[in-house]
Amino acid sequence: MADMLSTTVEGLQRLKTKVRDYEGYGETVKRRHSDKTIRMYLSGKIDEILKQLNADCKSSDAKDQDRLDTFISRTKRTLDTIHSSLTSPTYIHEPFFQSASIPAQRCTRIYDLEQYMLDDIENIRVELSELYKNGDERGLIQEHFLRIDTFVDNINQALFEREALILGDV
Repeated sequence: MADMLSTTVEGLQRLKTKVRDYEGYGETVKRRHSDKTIRMYLSGKIDEILKQLNADCKSSDAKDQDRLDTFISRTKRTLDTIHSSLTSPTYIHEPFFQSASIPAQRCTRIYDLEQYMLDDIENIRVELSELYKNGDERGLIQEHFLRIDTFVDNINQALFEREALILGDV
């Protein structure tokens, strides 16, 4: 039990160092605020990525440019969907926010998922920076977007699992 509590505290501390005003889910009165804080932080980071995707990225080959435009469009659509889920959650009135206590294992998993989303958002930002710096050939474009797609899918899955934990479906 002490190991689980230690793991929970470590996960919370990692998030608190990255997200200002984040307090975690240990105390009932702080849950709504922490949930909203992390969601707004993540959605703000996604806004930054969407701006990055809107930047002018050109390929020297017209076919490659079409492919690049397709990758960018697909990524933007998926990130827009994730952004909408973050800004308009469906679980606001769930018992999670009123319960006297949440099991440490559940909190730990939520903290882990939130950390994974933060990490993958940063990974996308790095991939896009690298793409815009050196990627105007087909192979590089595909490599970058394969990794970006993986990160986006990971964020989507983490968001889905996090919501299931809040709903009590897991």
